[in-house]
Order: sequence, then C-alpha cells, then structure tokens
Amino acid sequence: MSRNNNNNQDEELNAEALITNLELWSKITELMDSNSVLRIIFLLLMYKKLSLRELSDILGRTKATISHHLSKIKDINLLTITTEDARGSIDAHIYSLRPEFYDMLNYDFTKLKRFKAEELKKIFRYNILKDKGNFKVFKSLLDRANQFYEDFEQFKSEKEEVSFDEIKKFYFNNLINYKIWFLSEEGREKLEKINEEYQKQIENILKEDKEKKGKKEKSDKSFLLLNFVIPLKNLIEYDQKDKQFLQFFEYFD
Repeated sequence: MSRNNNNNQDEELNAEALITNLELWSKITELMDSNSVLRIIFLLLMYKKLSLRELSDILGRTKATISHHLSKIKDINLLTITTEDARGSIDAHIYSLRPEFYDMLNYDFTKLKRFKAEELKKIFRYNILKDKGNFKVFKSLLDRANQFYEDFEQFKSEKEEVSFDEIKKFYFNNLINYKIWFLSEEGREKLEKINEEYQKQIENILKEDKEKKGKKEKSDKSFLLLNFVIPLKNLIEYDQKDKQFLQFFEYFD
C-alpha cells in the first residue's frame, strides 16, 4: 500500500481493507499496554528503522528481552524486517513498521460515503475500538510524562549541589509545551476551517523534513504533535447509565 497518496485513502481502500487495517490497529494498541512494546513502537516511529543492537542500546535492555517484545509485534504482522550484509548475525536484522501503520495514523473517516450501510456499521465499530486504543496510548504517554515530572521534582530536592541554572536548562529542554483554550460551538466551527490550512502547513513541514533527510538517511522525529478538540460539555455531562446512551451502543451488538 502506498503512503504517497494519503489524501486519497478513501479511494484506495475498499471496506474490507479498511476493516482489516482497523483490526490491526486494535491489536497494536492492545500490545502497547506493555510499556516495553510502547517504547519500541514509538522508537520505530521516531527513527523509522532500527537494528536489534540499536534498540537494545537505547532502551538499556538485553537483546534477548528486545527480541521477545519484537516477536509480539511481529506476530500481528506489523513489522517489516530487512537484513544487511553482516554474515548472518542477528544484528543484521533491521526493523521498521509496515506502511499500513502510517496510513491509519490520520485516516480521514469523514470520507466514507461511498460505502454501504452494513460496511459503515463495521467500520464505525472498529473505529470506536481504534479511538479507544489511541486514548489508552495517549494516557500511557501522559503517565510517562507525569512520572518524569515526579522524578524531576525528587531529583531537584535531593541534588542540592546542582545549580539552579543547570536544573532550569534540563527542565526547559524537556518541557512539554501545551496550550489550553475553551471554545464556543461557533468558535469550534471556525477552528475547523483554520485547521484545514494548519494541516496543509504541517504536511509541508513533514515533506520538507523528508526531502532534507533523504531516503537513505535514518529518520529522527523525536517530537510528537497531538492536535485534538475535547467535547468538554458532553464528557462532563456523560452518564453511562443514561438509557439513550445504552440504546446507541445496542445498535452494534
């Protein structure tokens, strides 16, 4: 599957292929409940291709341990494995994620009108599982961020000999940048229009990054950008005992 035509994914994927990819994504997010698998997958997203030795060095785990976790990812057919000319050494194996993984990262589910009702029903059900899995992954990342801040606070209190300038430099070099706004419905609609141009600019940045790196040079995408709007009113008012909510999900039983 080509990754060069992401804007036309709705034309490339039939319902069966889309459902297959969504099932794969569901399995991926289940695996990412494991902290080690989570770290391996994000490292492959960051660097695109890594050997067993490189993964072992970055994570500080034995090759046997890394191989064990890689086998889990391989079992769901997510990995692409190539070899280098290294006399059959296990370190000759180079691991990367299948193109389908990247295709599903930002699939536009608003462009599904051509599918039949029964196909849409299956797609929608698997997309709910995909979103659920994604939020678990986001939570895992935020948990790691929270742990970092807790460890940093402890480190700061225990290392009195470290200068404030050193602490400040370390902190701001690892700072998670975020902004918080509250929007009206009208503001949200205006934001959607702004986002169209914003997404084009992000795509241009990614394209420029790819052209600068070149096809043979190893990728190094060490920053994650999440762009989403939270329906705060609906979430705050949500009650899982609400009959209307339960009736909605009975449709998918």
